[in-house]
Amino acid sequence: MSQEADTLSPPTLTMCYHLVTYCRYECGHQVQTRRHYIDCNRTACRISVRHKRHEHDCPNECDQEMLVDQHLVMDRNRNDCDACCGIVPTTVAEGVNGTNGDDDSGEETSDADSDR
Repeated sequence: MSQEADTLSPPTLTMCYHLVTYCRYECGHQVQTRRHYIDCNRTACRISVRHKRHEHDCPNECDQEMLVDQHLVMDRNRNDCDACCGIVPTTVAEGVNGTNGDDDSGEETSDADSDR
């Protein structure tokens, strides 16, 4: 078996998509932490910020849909999640992309610095 066959390469994502990140707790549950818009930066993508601005046959020349959301565990917590600890979540009005607005660590990230 060749060395190349042993190496996994990431899938080629050539369309826009959302990257959904999670924190995995000791109990095994995962809690969503962020949802990032990833722009493919292609002119032949209707969703991209780089979509062709000049007149063209968009329905036939351009991709019209995003890829399915991609999911990734980014953090681990050595404690059980709130639900397993018996902590009832408080109702908070949701802000941008499902965040509650309490995150002061920065803005939503994007390859093209655009809001989606």
